[in-house]
Amino acid sequence: MTKKPFAGGGDIAARLRLHDWSSFSTGAVVAQMDVTDRIRAEAALREADRRKDEFLAMLALELRNPLAPIASAADLLLTTGPDPER
Repeated sequence: MTKKPFAGGGDIAARLRLHDWSSFSTGAVVAQMDVTDRIRAEAALREADRRKDEFLAMLALELRNPLAPIASAADLLLTTGPDPER
């Protein structure tokens, strides 16, 4: 099977040679299928996946930054206990 691009999309051309009993080529069958929509859909899915990854990375960073001081204070309280003088 051979993939061959054309303007505005792509097609897949499958070529099958027909042989007789003595292995001589007697003909060929060529099938072509337009996969332009599939290629565009795959590109859109890759772009959506990339944007999702960027969003999750930003969300993780935004959630981690404000929680770090709170987590540090909680650890400090657990290890030292509350100080009534403060």
